[in-house]
Parts: sequence; structure tokens; C-alpha cells
Amino acid sequence: MTVQSMDLSNSTPLTRRSISQLPINLFASVMGITGLSLAWREATRTIGLPALPGEYVGWLGTSIFLSLALGYAFKWHRHPATVAAEFAHPVQSNFFATVAIGLLLQSAFLNRYSPLLSEVVWTAASALTFARLCRRQGLPRPATVARYDAAAAAHPRCRHSGYRRYRPRHAVRLGT
Repeated sequence: MTVQSMDLSNSTPLTRRSISQLPINLFASVMGITGLSLAWREATRTIGLPALPGEYVGWLGTSIFLSLALGYAFKWHRHPATVAAEFAHPVQSNFFATVAIGLLLQSAFLNRYSPLLSEVVWTAASALTFARLCRRQGLPRPATVARYDAAAAAHPRCRHSGYRRYRPRHAVRLGT
């Protein structure tokens, strides 16, 4: 058996780790951890599991969210071009919604401790969700809706009777 040696003299130096490499999709872990704590609370109520582990998991989710939010705020401050590139990316941009969803779950977790704080967190998460929707889709305008409705009505799959029931009144009909 022979042991191969590695020649490290020609290799490139390791790149420095930076806050610019903090991915937005880590906020999805907050969703999972907080969801686990909420499920544990329900299991405590229904099948009698001990409550303390679920509360610890929920506070872990809260601390992870706060540390990620602080880290991502630093990233946004120090590397705005990297954040803009993430937001413009067709796949990574979808993970910006995990921030608001994680906040919504956190509001459900925090409700037991402070209903007022829970309402504030829920309001902030709802505002983030609405802002993300408006940024991604644009605000709906009646003319845009009418053009979309007319184009959809012309499509063969949309000509069934159920579609006509939900069509807005201001829509333009194409053809007969």
C-alpha cells in the first residue's frame, strides 16, 4: 500500500470567509425549527408530551432568526451588490419570502409569552409579505387585470363554465 502525497505548493490560497457569503435561504431553517416547536406544543396538548423541549426549540428558533437577521443586515450594509444579485437571481430571490414566513411562525410562537409582541411581529411579517408581493409582481391595476383576463379567456383551457363565474366585471371579452 502506498500513500500519495499532495503537493500544496501550486494550490491557490484559501479564500477568506465573509459575511457576503451568508445565503438568504438559511432563514428556511427558522421556519422548520419554529414549526417543530409549534407542533411540539400541539403534541403536548393532545398526547401529553412534556412542554419544556418544545419551548426550548422555539427559543432556539427565535435566537437563530435574530442572529440571521443581524448578519443579513450587516451583509446588506457592507455588500449591497451581493444582496441585489441574490434578489435578482431567478431561484435565490424566492427565498426572500422565508424571512416573512419565519416571522409569521415566530409570531405564533411568541403569542404565549406576549400577545402584543406577537401582534407587532405578525404586522411586520404581513408588511414584508405584501412588500415582497408588490416588488415581485407589481401592484394590480384594473387595466392590467382586464388585459390578463382577455388573454386568459382566449386560451382554450379557460373557456369552461367555472372560469366565467370568477371573471371580474370590468374584463374585456374576446370573440363570442
